[in-house]
Formats: sequence, structure tokens, C-alpha cells
Amino acid sequence: MKKLSTLVLSCFMLCSLNLMGQYTNLYLVGSATPAGWDASGYAMEQSNSNGNLFTYSGPLKAGEFKVHTEASGDFCAGNWLMPIDETQNTALTTSAPLSYRDGAGCSAADTKWVIEADGIYTITVDQTSGTESISLTVLSSYAQLYMVGDATPNGWDLNNATLLSKESEGVYSWSGELLSGEFKITSVKTFNDGWAWYMPLAQGQSLALTSCQEVVSGSGTDLKWVVDAVTAGNYDITVNLSAPSVSIVESNATGIENSGMDKGGISVDLKAGTVSVTNITSGVYTIYNISGSQEFSGSLGGNSIDISGLNSGLYIIQVTGNDGLQLVSKFLK
Repeated sequence: MKKLSTLVLSCFMLCSLNLMGQYTNLYLVGSATPAGWDASGYAMEQSNSNGNLFTYSGPLKAGEFKVHTEASGDFCAGNWLMPIDETQNTALTTSAPLSYRDGAGCSAADTKWVIEADGIYTITVDQTSGTESISLTVLSSYAQLYMVGDATPNGWDLNNATLLSKESEGVYSWSGELLSGEFKITSVKTFNDGWAWYMPLAQGQSLALTSCQEVVSGSGTDLKWVVDAVTAGNYDITVNLSAPSVSIVESNATGIENSGMDKGGISVDLKAGTVSVTNITSGVYTIYNISGSQEFSGSLGGNSIDISGLNSGLYIIQVTGNDGLQLVSKFLK
């Protein structure tokens, strides 16, 4: 009898611990989330300084969600963090954090939080013992963007998508090597329908152009920027969602970014007010401002282009020779 009592007590203690655990991974699941109702969920980020804090920062839809404690496609596996019960106000708003309960698999009552409107949010789960809570914060722009595609360092692997860091509200940047291939930019790491992607206006649009468009996945439009064997190299990419625009400029320590063609080059003489083009003496040129609007275009006669009429600012020039040679460069006037 004593042994049986010990077993019952041990079971009670373990079950009590499970009622409110401190988990090392948490995943959002539900119609409001990028994962939808896939029980594997969308991974939340654990704080480096406080292991009890998990956050998700990104777009959410009007809908429901709950939190899974493991990346399992089985709804009955692991535990779920959910509203206390059906009588709790399940609308998660910015007014105040809500307490939650920890239910085991399919045995717990199936309650969910509600996101009332589409938007960009941060969800924070605090597992600190005695003050367990979930809270919502509204963001004015994405916390980050991601690049995917075989032209990027991590290919089409969404879980390891290449991060574009936030520089200011609506402005994101990345510097690194682009390989021969394609890429596009996403607001969240999912291929599911209904989420914002940023793409060129046409497949294979010139990297010199900054024009782009926001496309909702599943709409039937799927365009990518294309990097070929000649244009592959190190680039600085800046995304400005207020325009929107995507600047893709080859990196160069001199400050003049050039496409790297070995048959020609571009240099700027600000005192003379000219752009000099080496080894291309006949062809056409186009100068764009950083928003992608055309400023000047014309025929190249000789190897000098007059830029004295341009206002101060950042520009992109594309020169195409009659022999097919193309040069692209960014310059500051």
C-alpha cells in the first residue's frame, strides 16, 4: 500500500508539473497564423536573455489560434497553451495580457484566442512561474523580411530563409553573395496562400530597376528576380515598403557598384558632371532614381554621359552596348 501511495503521489506531482510547464519550443497554430491548422505550427522565437519569453513578430489574419508545445503534425501529441475556458474573453487585444492554461493533447477542452483584425503584431508568451501570460502588441511595419530562392545563400529552405534586417520603419537591408538563380522576398516564412510577397513587375526584371509589387500568395502571380552567371556576385539589397521599391546593387569598396562585366566599366567624375563608360562607345543608356523612375535616357556617342542636369541624390545607370554588353552601376551625385 505504501508503494502504491508513493506511485500515486509521484504521478500527481508529474501531472501537476505538466499543468503549467516551462517549454523550450512553442508553435502558433490556427487560422490567424501563417501555419494555418497544421499542428506542426509556426515557431516562436525564444529570448536569448530570458528563456521563459517567446515571441512571434509578423503578420496575422483575423481568426483563431492556440500554442503547441512541439512541432508535431499530431494534434494529440504534446501540450497546448489555450484560454482558461470558454467563459474567458478570448479576444487577444493590446489592452492587457491574458492568463492561459496548459492542456494535454486531445484530452483538454479546445479553446482558442481570437485575433479580431488582419495586421502586423507581436505575440508574447511569458512562462514565468506564477505570472504566466500571453499578450499582443500592434506593429506599424514588419519586424523583418526574408529572401528565398536558389540565388540566395540558403536556397528555397524557408526555415533558414535569408533575413533582411529592419533599418527603420518599412526599410530593410541585406548584404551578401547572390548566386546564379532566382529569388523573391516574403513577409513571413510560409508558402501557404494569403500572405504578402514582394516580387519584380516582370519575370527576370533588370536588377537595375527598383520597381516591385506586393503580391498575395495564391493569387496566381509568381515572379522572381533572376541572377545569371555573369551578374552573380556580392550585392547590397534595400527594400523600402513605402514606395515600394527594391534596390539591388552590386557591392564595391570604392562606392561605385558595377555589374562586373570584364569588357567595360563605369566611373563618375562629379566635378566634370559626367559618367564615363569604358569600352562601350555606342549603345543606349538609361538613368533611374532610387525609386525606379526614369530620369534620363539616350544614345551613347563616345564614352561620356552628361549628368550635370541631375539633382543631388542616388541614381542607377544601365548602359547597353550595341554588341549586347550591359553595365549597371549605382552612383551618388
